[in-house]
Amino acid sequence: MARFVLCYGLGRVPSRFNDGLHLGFFERALRDYGHEAVDYGPPRPGEKTGPLPYDPTRTARDVMKELDGDVYLHMEGWRGTEMLSTLPSSVPSIGYVVDWHRARYRNWVSMPDVLFYRAQAFRESLVEHRPKKSRRTCVFLPFSVDEKAISSLEQTEERERRVLFVGAARVDDYPMRKRWIPKLRKEGLLAKGSSVSPAYDHKKYLQYIRDAAAAFACTGTLGLPHAKHLEIAACGTLLFTDGHPCLDALLPRGSYVAYGNRDVVDLSRRWLDSKQDDKRNKKAQVARRHVLAHHTHAVRARQMLKHLDDLGIVKTSLLEVSRES
Repeated sequence: MARFVLCYGLGRVPSRFNDGLHLGFFERALRDYGHEAVDYGPPRPGEKTGPLPYDPTRTARDVMKELDGDVYLHMEGWRGTEMLSTLPSSVPSIGYVVDWHRARYRNWVSMPDVLFYRAQAFRESLVEHRPKKSRRTCVFLPFSVDEKAISSLEQTEERERRVLFVGAARVDDYPMRKRWIPKLRKEGLLAKGSSVSPAYDHKKYLQYIRDAAAAFACTGTLGLPHAKHLEIAACGTLLFTDGHPCLDALLPRGSYVAYGNRDVVDLSRRWLDSKQDDKRNKKAQVARRHVLAHHTHAVRARQMLKHLDDLGIVKTSLLEVSRES
């Protein structure tokens, strides 16, 4: 068993903390396989203080000593260089990249022993920023879904015949969302719970997805897959998306509706028609089965721990992990 110290958002509270992703995933993945996981960072929403109160003068060496850590995991790039440069070379280090497209985070990725990243589009650039590291230490680790939370959702008999959208709709990042969300709302086609400024707890958010017949999620200007693509599919809700090739790494083609240049309002009306129920449900179930077989937290945890084992970051004697990938 190893004791992992998870550092995140140093000096600031995450603006959109999602306990079902990011930090929450790593905590559960490690603990489910017998490891310990302790956080260092600002308090989570609703908490008064973190396990170790944040102090800008505290170095990574200090943090590891005070929390008695074996392995250091840094989430994103906030104070990444500063923290990783003070980490003793004897301490294994892991980095996790979510928003590589944000240039201010790019000066730290050469430092961790292994770097996990959530989108294939990041790979070549990440490799270039790690000239002294083996390509094997850059590992694709896409988002996953909480299968326990999905299975605990209330199973309503009749889904709402509207399209759900929950997420950001900034025009600079998501012009397609900015274009279609107001039109769907005007036509009365946005489902209950739709919001461009979500502040839901994770289970409530998933229930909104489960209750809708369809949900909308594009990949944005950068063509990046998002957790909601998998969450929508896992709930058995039909996914409307732009069909960007990045989705090929996550979902089978034909298991979602790719709208391309078509009118999303007209497309929504057609797929929400009762005459399309069987076809819509069959398509959604293909996506659901695929996600629950290949993209759950349990599957992703095994993949992550196997990579750490293979790369020597955590010794085999410390692992209790299936060799499945």
